[in-house]
Amino acid sequence: MQQAQSRLPSLRWIGRGALALLAGLVAVGMSPALPALAGTWSAPVQLPGPCGSAVAVNQAGAMAAGGTFTAADGTTHVQVCTSPDGKTWPVHVAAGDYSKDPAPKVAADDAGQASLVWSQTTRTEAATRSPSGTWSAPAVLASASSSSVATAVDGAGNAIAVFGSSYSWHLAGGSWGPAAPLPAGSSGGLAVADPAGTFVYADSGGNAFTFAAGATSFGVGSGSRGSLGDLKIVPGRAVMLAADAVSTETVN
Repeated sequence: MQQAQSRLPSLRWIGRGALALLAGLVAVGMSPALPALAGTWSAPVQLPGPCGSAVAVNQAGAMAAGGTFTAADGTTHVQVCTSPDGKTWPVHVAAGDYSKDPAPKVAADDAGQASLVWSQTTRTEAATRSPSGTWSAPAVLASASSSSVATAVDGAGNAIAVFGSSYSWHLAGGSWGPAAPLPAGSSGGLAVADPAGTFVYADSGGNAFTFAAGATSFGVGSGSRGSLGDLKIVPGRAVMLAADAVSTETVN
């Protein structure tokens, strides 16, 4: 205690000195330098096609971006662009007419695996990307279009696709499973996953559910929080924005 008290006068003087220095800088029209919070943003790299509807990135800097384009015959097609570094982009195109449905959604993990889900006029489809960069053939998840789609993938390559009021799992090493119904009253929304295998799904009404890869039941949700704005996850914490308010959850 005495040691702490003995430091107090010097700390006060340091504070007074800092204030005096700040006052002097202001007097001569200068301001103290503030530490940079982040590095300089890189120059934009143009994608090799219209893949600008959704983007995903992992810790290594590998990226995947998805979008749609309209062909000469008037049909709209899904296109996904992938890159190991955000600079060099190969392109993958899935044929079909998607003109009446939502933009595709894409997710990626730190191993370079990715999932892509989209809806077209007569069906909802998904594809996965291996760590080597090879995209699978599209798999039909439902024989009907979906008003909204979402996807997430964890560090092991387990992926989930959410479409309309249904979902499907693609567990690592396997294929897309049959469509299953979301919790009663749930539809639309967003899905996220962390590297350890924690998945969170929030529906359009801001009701969020947390579960593990392959779950067949999502358990008890957060309760409706209002119109969903966004959903994010980092190791240990999930954050949901709904009705202009933020809710957080500790996850493991």
